[in-house]
Amino acid sequence: MNIIAFLSIGSNLPDGAVHINRALDFLRENYSDVDCSDIYSTPSVTIGDDSVYFNAVAKCTVNDINALNAELKCYESECGRVRGQKSIVIDLDIVMANDEILRPRDFSREYFQIGYTQILTKNS
Repeated sequence: MNIIAFLSIGSNLPDGAVHINRALDFLRENYSDVDCSDIYSTPSVTIGDDSVYFNAVAKCTVNDINALNAELKCYESECGRVRGQKSIVIDLDIVMANDEILRPRDFSREYFQIGYTQILTKNS
């Protein structure tokens, strides 16, 4: 079964755009019909955190959403992501799958909406 997934991609490192481009390459190599937004920056949504995040949104087609999530978390770890640290090398989250919002908080945030709207506008 084909599932259309929308992913939120972020990094708050100074070279975060490089990490996002690598993640996009990973997605293109492993999944079908990958489409992505531009890379843009947004302020952190965490109170007391003044870092700036590089962000993007990607859309891809997969067969198994649970397998996708496991592969994304494995990719984060391989890139050096350590949960609980303020420095985020790469963060990949499935926000939507087949028009079902899986992460409502992320869906409503500017860091997702900018890229999501860009992808929808490109494809309309």
